Amino acid sequence: MFKDSSGEFVYENDFDLAYDSPLILKLKAKYRDGWIDYYEAYNKDELFKMLEMSTVSTRSKSSYIPKGKITSKFLNK
Repeated sequence: MFKDSSGEFVYENDFDLAYDSPLILKLKAKYRDGWIDYYEAYNKDELFKMLEMSTVSTRSKSSYIPKGKITSKFLNK
């Protein structure tokens, strides 16, 4: 609970939610149902682990099919 000299107060959880609401909205838009995992990782200072996992998973789900021989060799397809 945070309290100032006027006697007004705000609960710490409410303050955190208001402060983090732009981040939460961005996470919800980008990750949909998995946004809470990213938010919890952000709060634990472990966001880098989630980002590493997401780059690996997005790379494996590529739907690009190379058309040329040189591109195929470059992408190992």
